[in-house]
Amino acid sequence: MTPAADDEPMPEPNEFTTALDDALQQLGVTAAPDQLTRLDDHFYLLLEANRQFNLTRITDPVQAARLLYADAAALLAWAAERTAQSLSLLDVGPGGGFPAVPLAVLAPDWRITALEATRKKAVFLERSARRIGIANLDVIHDHGAHWQTDRRFDLITFKAVGALDLCLLQGRRYVAPGGHVAIYKTASLPPEETRAGTDAARQLSFTELPAFDYELGRGEDSARMALRIYAAST
Repeated sequence: MTPAADDEPMPEPNEFTTALDDALQQLGVTAAPDQLTRLDDHFYLLLEANRQFNLTRITDPVQAARLLYADAAALLAWAAERTAQSLSLLDVGPGGGFPAVPLAVLAPDWRITALEATRKKAVFLERSARRIGIANLDVIHDHGAHWQTDRRFDLITFKAVGALDLCLLQGRRYVAPGGHVAIYKTASLPPEETRAGTDAARQLSFTELPAFDYELGRGEDSARMALRIYAAST
């Protein structure tokens, strides 16, 4: 679906938006029709750019709605369950925009920064955010291990960018005292990665919170996922 002009009527739900709305409801996350449309617009731009360079292997509308967009929104379900208020979020390595773009669209009061090391991906994120009107998303082209800033963030997110211990090491650089690092993973992890994450959390003065488990899809097509949450010392 091409992005609609402001004066055009709201388009009818398509395969992507229907699947996304269902997956978000499964998580307990509410999306307004215009938010679903903007995420559909981003998916269209993602597929267009994906023809030129690799942004995602998931191009089926239903699978993308669940495994890219709804998966990103799981953090909102975690925040709502704990009545957490987040003023600032840093997404390290968002690639095509995950979780930064869905979070920015679905949580317009959050201030989100996407830190992307690959220039082409950073340019795509910046242009797509402007095109679909995401005012609360800033894009920075730099590497998570090298970016120099005095800013500290309430939430740091990592999705499909590395093992738990490496994510925690990078997250420690940017998390505010009392803030959280949230790492998107499948519900079942190799024991060695889990142990390494626990050891890193202890060494870096994080408190490892219970994993936030959730399911994407229904029946045989479902996928069990988990947010690994770590609280920084105050």
